[in-house]
Amino acid sequence: PQAKDKSILELQAQNWQKNGQHQAISSQQLAHWMSLLQLNGVKNYGYYPDNFLHNQPEIDLIRPEFSTAWYPKND
Repeated sequence: PQAKDKSILELQAQNWQKNGQHQAISSQQLAHWMSLLQLNGVKNYGYYPDNFLHNQPEIDLIRPEFSTAWYPKND
């Protein structure tokens, strides 16, 4: 029953391909997934890889999803 409090979920920021032609997952999609996790009570999540040199995912779009200022249990 406490799995959501004891688990860490990792979102993939790339669509990994066997041929090496990896494609970035859009920042909007990652932010949407993070929002869905929060709405379902998941507190611990992250993403990989973080390509900060190319701003992928776009930090301005995903940063709000790392905030605990709004969280379903806080309302």
